[in-house]
Amino acid sequence: MKAHSPAYWRKKLLKALALILILAGLIFITLPFYPAIRYYIWPQKISPQAEELVRLANTPQPPIPPTEGIPVPSPSETPTPGPSSSKPGLPEGPMIVIPQIGLEARIVPDLSWNNLMAGVGHDPLSVNPGEDGVCVLYGHRFLNWVDPSTGYFYLLDKLEPGDIVVIYWEGKVYRYVVRESKVIEPTDHSIYEKREAPTVVLVTCTPLWTDKYRLVVSAELESQTSQPVQ
Repeated sequence: MKAHSPAYWRKKLLKALALILILAGLIFITLPFYPAIRYYIWPQKISPQAEELVRLANTPQPPIPPTEGIPVPSPSETPTPGPSSSKPGLPEGPMIVIPQIGLEARIVPDLSWNNLMAGVGHDPLSVNPGEDGVCVLYGHRFLNWVDPSTGYFYLLDKLEPGDIVVIYWEGKVYRYVVRESKVIEPTDHSIYEKREAPTVVLVTCTPLWTDKYRLVVSAELESQTSQPVQ
């Protein structure tokens, strides 16, 4: 067997290092576009938990019957849930789901940096979801290169009128329908102006990787669960 010279192995090593550097460079360049690539090639599916919230939001709620004259079963008569009741557990806290862009994220209580790293921030100066007025939610567009999924509102520009936004808040599920999307100046506070219908406003930075302007998507409340879901 022919023995190779040190120069041969150095050449092989340099080629391997060059290939590794090229691959690393391609990954580094592609990573910021990963959410968009995923959106067009293999759209992200939401979890069973998020799917259950969407199902509840899309299910018409029957009217609550009057309790007068209706017999209330005793504890011994209360039916025991069977195997068909094994549904995904509901979130422990507030959550936003936008199935069109595969988004599901926690709703955190304020706009501090640490909280926005963990989810979509609810502006405490705005109303709560479901209330009469404007509920404002802020989210990062692209947060870091290691985990692009932390850019919760990366694909917010893909939403169109008619798409739905589902919010789970204090045990109730709210179904909002997108009405408009626009770009505004960071100093424009018109998003807080009260509308005719209860509205949720989703806000993020634009263009990508800059905070020059704000991308704003407004959605009107269409329906909600009539009572807290279990």
